[in-house]
Amino acid sequence: MATMAREPLTRSRILECALKLVDEEGVPALSMRRLGQELGVEAMSLYHHVPNKQALLEGVVDTVLGEFIVLAPDRGDWAERVRATARSYRGLAHAHPNAFPLLLTREFKTPESRRLMEAMVDLCRDAGFRDEEATLDAFCTLGSFVSGFALFEIGGFVAFAAGETGAAPQSVGGRCSPEDCPPWAVHGDAQFEFGLDVILTGLEARREMPRAPVLAGIAQAPS
Repeated sequence: MATMAREPLTRSRILECALKLVDEEGVPALSMRRLGQELGVEAMSLYHHVPNKQALLEGVVDTVLGEFIVLAPDRGDWAERVRATARSYRGLAHAHPNAFPLLLTREFKTPESRRLMEAMVDLCRDAGFRDEEATLDAFCTLGSFVSGFALFEIGGFVAFAAGETGAAPQSVGGRCSPEDCPPWAVHGDAQFEFGLDVILTGLEARREMPRAPVLAGIAQAPS
């Protein structure tokens, strides 16, 4: 990667360069020293804008989320908005397969990440479920499906597991081709839309129903 031309150093420029480095080489390649080399500055100069590596990773997450679109209430009915929002989130995995696992292993601490999280909950709330618990159930169901599907597509479960154990997520390399994968491992637009159809149909059916009680023994391990 060629060294970037000398420009005024800003937080935005630092984060854009960090994401570019992660996109090309994976999270393990990202360090303050390497980032300084790419920007043509001493690593210490970065700390005036990004205080530490954790803040840098949070900034990379925010930069990726900057491409995420949650449709406003005036942009169609609830189901249409859910579909568009789900497609946008899946698109982040395709655009940034090496960075996408960070969205699932980092806490949403920044104002931008929290704003988007609240917007997604509000999107589920707009469906008109009977209570807040049912709204959160819908949010978790949709989020789990889209995140899991996208992570499976890009081969990101290894990176996700590494992040959960405290190691740096590895480069995930991209999607498996139909020629190289067994039939059950080939995912695409048709499978994604089928899954959304199933979930939305189920949520529509439950919208006016009271939330089912949680079985007392569901979380207990078998004896």
